[in-house]
Amino acid sequence: MLVKTTLVKDLVPRTGAVILSTDKIRKELIPRPKYDWKERKLIYDILILLAKYLSNYHGREDLQRYLISNYIRKSNDTSLMNIIYFLCYKSCVRGKVSIFRASQLHNPNQKLKCISEANQHFKLATTYLELF
Repeated sequence: MLVKTTLVKDLVPRTGAVILSTDKIRKELIPRPKYDWKERKLIYDILILLAKYLSNYHGREDLQRYLISNYIRKSNDTSLMNIIYFLCYKSCVRGKVSIFRASQLHNPNQKLKCISEANQHFKLATTYLELF
């Protein structure tokens, strides 16, 4: 696709970025791809994890945001936004469950642990929101 190629050509020289190809990931993991929604979600989940790892590894969190927001803007592929929304939603639900668990506990140390877990889930949700 021309849009992805254009984005990569724009990104790599400015950043020394690593190219993550959905087609290459799909071919490595799935012998007979169907290109359905479940498969697309799996591939994008893997791509997001790789982008997150690489951007954190290189100390360039801005690359992750740049890559995802420009990909969505240039390709008009909004399915990635739905996946990121789902990841954010899932993190918020986990945070909410941790808060409910904390409210049922009597031990102060266990309560603090549950509240800390909730904070981690909400921070993760915030990092997903910051991708846009």
